[in-house]
Amino acid sequence: MVDYVKLKILNPDIKGIRNLPFLDWDQLTSESTGEIKKHTAKFNGLTIVIINERYLYISGSLHKYWNCINTGIEQNYDDFSFLSLIGSIKDFCDRFNLMPVNCKIQNIEFGVNVKTWIPVNEVLRSIINHKGKAFTQEHAENKFFRECMHKRYIVKIYNKGLQYKRPEKILRFEVKFIKLKDLEPYMISTLADLLERDKITPIGKDLETNFNELLYYDYTIQEMDLTPSKRLILSQGQSSGYWENLKKSNPENYFKKRKRFRELVRTYGNQNIQETTKNLIIQKWNNLLFSEFEGLQDLTLYSSG
Repeated sequence: MVDYVKLKILNPDIKGIRNLPFLDWDQLTSESTGEIKKHTAKFNGLTIVIINERYLYISGSLHKYWNCINTGIEQNYDDFSFLSLIGSIKDFCDRFNLMPVNCKIQNIEFGVNVKTWIPVNEVLRSIINHKGKAFTQEHAENKFFRECMHKRYIVKIYNKGLQYKRPEKILRFEVKFIKLKDLEPYMISTLADLLERDKITPIGKDLETNFNELLYYDYTIQEMDLTPSKRLILSQGQSSGYWENLKKSNPENYFKKRKRFRELVRTYGNQNIQETTKNLIIQKWNNLLFSEFEGLQDLTLYSSG
């Protein structure tokens, strides 16, 4: 649901943070003046940074933090519900003597882990681009990671099961907001906002929209059985460079050809990867979001304190 966050803490109690007994600090010192420029500490998947004894930044995975405090294992391949998100924020703020409303969000990732019916690497291999823009790719023995960077956000999709050597086919899809302007419609700016289910709910639609913007190919298509014109569209369309060039040179034709390419993939492919995976993402988001729990009133009061 929510994974990585980068927070700027408003009105921080630097001395109080520095004296927390569970933090072990490293420091960066100027060689010329001997002045301490930065203190850094790690804790339960989080990185705590103090700049010039004045500014406090905390970043890391709220999902991993939750698993660290509950199981002692730093991982984020399992499900992370809205209830768990609230528990993670509450524990984090209590432990660091912070109020959620003073934890200003600078970057944040929303996403879900879903279990696919075909190998995740096959799903990733089938992706061509996102909104006409190519993905970068990292593929190694324990990693298959694809990322598409836009001006204010990043779309990521990768093999979470492979990353953690799990037997399940776990695909991770997430959107990282790197400019808060895109969060303004959701009225999300601090950790306190993440404690309000009504503010997080619409993010699921954003995930769905971005997933729909992926362009997929289906390698089960028997192209030799098709007409030459259909084969040409499918052959050209498998190249991300083809779409980038077409979008720049002829935007109107780009959208027409992309629509035609999608139609051919749906008609002649056997896997229907995009639609099926999209439905898994929507279902998982809703399941995580609407878990029933006790104590909502107390937590809501806590968030506004």
